[in-house]
Amino acid sequence: MLNERKNNMTKAQAKLELFKTDRQIEKALDEWSRELGKHNKSCVYRKIQGLWDKKNTLQNFINS
Repeated sequence: MLNERKNNMTKAQAKLELFKTDRQIEKALDEWSRELGKHNKSCVYRKIQGLWDKKNTLQNFINS
């Protein structure tokens, strides 16, 4: 019971979180475009992929 996590997010909260995630994606894309090395680009790209996954989850919640 202690490890059980309850998610009581409302759709309004999800929309706010989606807005924040969109801004994070924009910043990460800007960071990715400025990186020169392949290793650094791949690190930033993994971060972008995680943000896109988060965005997709939020959009599915909002549209449900």
